Amino acid sequence: MTTPTELSEGETASLTPEAPPALPAFNPARLEAELLRDRVLRLALGLLVGVAVSAVLVWLPGAYGIDPGLSLMLAALLVLGVWVSRAVTNAKAAGAARGLLAAAELSPPNAEVRLQPWLDRRALVDWVRLMLYQAWATLRHRQGRHAEAAAICASVLRRPLGPGEGARPQLLLLLAESSLEANDPWGAYFALTQLHGTPVTLNQLLQRVGLQVRYEVTLGNDHAALAHWPRKAELAELMPGPLCGVTHAMLGLAAYRTEQHDAAAWLTHRAELLCEPAQLKQLREQHLAVPAVDVSA
Repeated sequence: MTTPTELSEGETASLTPEAPPALPAFNPARLEAELLRDRVLRLALGLLVGVAVSAVLVWLPGAYGIDPGLSLMLAALLVLGVWVSRAVTNAKAAGAARGLLAAAELSPPNAEVRLQPWLDRRALVDWVRLMLYQAWATLRHRQGRHAEAAAICASVLRRPLGPGEGARPQLLLLLAESSLEANDPWGAYFALTQLHGTPVTLNQLLQRVGLQVRYEVTLGNDHAALAHWPRKAELAELMPGPLCGVTHAMLGLAAYRTEQHDAAAWLTHRAELLCEPAQLKQLREQHLAVPAVDVSA
C-alpha cells in the first residue's frame, strides 16, 4: 500500500533475500517504554545543557575572568551544538523510516534488519519514533503477519503524530486492510470510520473505496456495498488493475446476492476481464467470488 520512494542515507545498499528476521513480535509495552525513555533522556539532556550553560555564564567569568560577552557566546554555541546534533539525528531517523517504507516493498527481511538499529536509537522525538513503527507495521503487513501489523498501527494511531500527521491516512488504510486480512471486522470498522473524516489524496480515496466495499461484502452488508454502485464502479476504473478487478468482483457478488442480476452480470463480466484467473480463484477460496452469471442474457 505504500508508494516506493528514494532510499535515504545511501540505503540503496544491496538487498539480499537471505537476511534473517531481526525484530521480535510486537508488544505494545515496548512502544510505551521507548516513548517514555526518549522523553526522560531528552529531559536529562536538557537539564545537563542547562547546568553547562549556567557554568559557562556564571562560573567561567568568576573563576577565570573571562569576558561576559565571550561566556554568552560560548553558551549560545553549546546550546546550538546540542540542538543541531539532536535535529540531525532525528532527521536521519525520519529519512531512514521513509526509506524503509520503500524497502519493505522490495525485501521485507532486509528492511527488517536495517530497521532494528534505528529502533535502538535513543532520545528520538515522539513523531520520529512513531514513523519508525509505521515502517515496522508495513513490514509485518508485507510479511503476511496482519494481526501484528494491525496492532502496531492501532498503537501508533492512539498518539499525536505531530509533524508526521500526514501519515495518518496511510496508517488507517493499513489498519483497515490488515484487520480485514486478520478477520478483525471491528479494527476495520474503526479505521474506515476514521478515514471518512480524514482528508485523503485521490489514491488513498480509491484504496478506501475498495476496502469499504470489501468490508461490507465480507460482512454480508450487500445493500450498503451496492449503494451508488455505478459511482463506485467508475472510481474502481481508476484503481490499479488487480484492485479494480477485485472491486468489480465484490460488487458483483453483492448484486447477485441482492438479486440485481443485470448489475451482477455487468460487474461479473468486468471482473473476468480485469482479474487474472489466479485472483478469481483466490476470491473463491475466500468466499468472495462472484458466482457464474450468464452475461449473454
